[in-house]
Amino acid sequence: MSLMLDDAIGYVTGSDDLFSTAVIGGVLLALSVFVLPALVLQGYFLRVIRETSEGADAIPSFTDWGTLTVDGLKLLAVNLVYGVAVAVPLLVAVPVLIPDPTAPTDAALYSLFGLTLAAGVLLNFVLPAAYANLALTGSVVGAFHLKTVFGIAFTAEYLVPWLLSLFVLGVGTLVGGALTLVAVGLPLLFLVFVLVYYLWGRGVAAATSRRPESTA
Repeated sequence: MSLMLDDAIGYVTGSDDLFSTAVIGGVLLALSVFVLPALVLQGYFLRVIRETSEGADAIPSFTDWGTLTVDGLKLLAVNLVYGVAVAVPLLVAVPVLIPDPTAPTDAALYSLFGLTLAAGVLLNFVLPAAYANLALTGSVVGAFHLKTVFGIAFTAEYLVPWLLSLFVLGVGTLVGGALTLVAVGLPLLFLVFVLVYYLWGRGVAAATSRRPESTA
């Protein structure tokens, strides 16, 4: 796992355009409350997954912004559909677990919390595999080819980088968030997200022969 983390750091620091890419990423992160910068940023992260899954050894530069925007829209659509797919069963479960909302029992509330937590963890575990199949096929349909997505996600090769990404995200956002008031904070936070998407791409590359399927 430490070797994988070393590779991830080498992936980020090995780019000739590291400084400019980090600055642009930091600016987009600051502006991501607006739709267009957020879409470009998400499209860039999708590019990281695709190139990492295909064996790239350095972070991509910000080029072809139109494609990044379109890819960001695709990623948004995928997130919305998966989010709804998880939210609907939870909404159905609420009146079953809590028939009397004016006087919910502790057991019912704990059950609902546990169910929501489990659904959230499962969603966040599967989504990177869906992102990867979207990136590799270039089609939104690829993100919903569940046989391929689950075939990637439920492997040990995918699990290890995914767990490592949680560690990187936790530590990195803590440090980057603490530094957001100074110039290096947002570019550093951007690079943390790049590391996370890199690890997801590595997990996909290890779990599959990289021949994604986009049709049922």
